[in-house]
Amino acid sequence: MIIRENYMGKIGFSENYIKSLCGRVLCECVGVSGLLPAKLSFGRWFLGMASSPVHADRAVGIKVIDGRLIIGVHIAVVYGSTISAVSESIVGKLKWAVEERIGVPVQKITVYVDGMTN
Repeated sequence: MIIRENYMGKIGFSENYIKSLCGRVLCECVGVSGLLPAKLSFGRWFLGMASSPVHADRAVGIKVIDGRLIIGVHIAVVYGSTISAVSESIVGKLKWAVEERIGVPVQKITVYVDGMTN
């Protein structure tokens, strides 16, 4: 849990809230076709496609070091999109959304492109 303190009191943000916020932002980014789990199990996966939808709690990893967030996201991109442009868009939108809504600085965002879809 991340606790922020201001003149009115303390506010706590759970890890699940931050992950769901990141998941919503990722789904709005152009070129992102879906979220993929950080740990792939071979029996359920074929060419990066899931048989069931993946929720943000399995696709987003969060660490807090010295009061700063380090975020790792696992995504699938749309075939034909430029991966570097999609990644830059994700980094910019995630950093702005997390810092604006939570007020905690983001130190690093790592985007893992684990699949590609039509």
